[in-house]
Amino acid sequence: MSHPHYLITSISNSGSAPENSFRKLQNAAACPSAPYGEMFKLEVPSLMVGTLDSLMNLSDDLGKTDSIIESIVRKVEKSSMELAGKKATELTVGGVPSTRYIQQFAWDYAKYPNRRPLKELVSLISSGVSAIDEELKQLSNSYGDKQAALQDAKRKKGGNLTTVDLNDVLEEKVVKNLKIFDTEYLKTVFVAVSKNQVEVFENEIYVLGGELVGYGGPDWSGMPHGLGQPQNFGSQVDRHQKKGSPVVPGSLEKVMEDNDSVLYTVTVLKGMYEAGYYEGEEFVAGTKIDLLEAFSKILREKRYSVRENFTYDPSQQGKSAMKMEQ
Repeated sequence: MSHPHYLITSISNSGSAPENSFRKLQNAAACPSAPYGEMFKLEVPSLMVGTLDSLMNLSDDLGKTDSIIESIVRKVEKSSMELAGKKATELTVGGVPSTRYIQQFAWDYAKYPNRRPLKELVSLISSGVSAIDEELKQLSNSYGDKQAALQDAKRKKGGNLTTVDLNDVLEEKVVKNLKIFDTEYLKTVFVAVSKNQVEVFENEIYVLGGELVGYGGPDWSGMPHGLGQPQNFGSQVDRHQKKGSPVVPGSLEKVMEDNDSVLYTVTVLKGMYEAGYYEGEEFVAGTKIDLLEAFSKILREKRYSVRENFTYDPSQQGKSAMKMEQ
């Protein structure tokens, strides 16, 4: 997209009206045989010039300000081209095409009162452009976030059971027939397994995490007379003398499958409490171990996809498609 180039020229009025000087300049530059350009008035009001020292100092600042403003304008132009691509249209200034804005330029007295000192006017212009730059950054970040959300929605919509939004593929009648727990002690998790891993998964699910849970305790069968005695608890008892998996026996259920994977539910113990005990007169508080996170880590290491934090909600069905449309 080509744009006309402009040269700004300042001439003396020589004591006459500005319109006379403009006409003289037009006549001097007229070249009917080779009309390579047009001439327009760029009317600037009388400004508060101030002292020579203030003008010299402002001259140095104006060079830096001009570079900053141009870089921001170029940034806006670049962003527009990148976002719109081939559909990009000419940028406007307040809704006015840039060429017409320059050719019919009019000073905005409301924004930039001409009776303010020059330094203050430059500051007003700079702050206005800085605000535009900040707004551009926020819009760019927002656009980036929306692009990432769109790609994520596309990935979930077009993916298999390891990535798709399960609310979009699960039917309410199927979920109603599943045994799903979310209590203080039990949690049912959804696990997507690649079809080439199904046999291994079904064979090993009840022994996975076999070192996580301590099922041991006092053996009362050999000493029924000591049942409930203090010496048989606390630090005197090793609960981990017998270990096992946190998976509830018989809880594995096949939910559905697609071309690539199979979706299961399995119920596991959420956590395990290690009882506190006394060391002399001092009580050592018990601790709670998060079994769910540890078990999920083992599944991920086996390359089984744990659909963490998923809770079936029929009202969310189709929401991913709506996000893509937005």
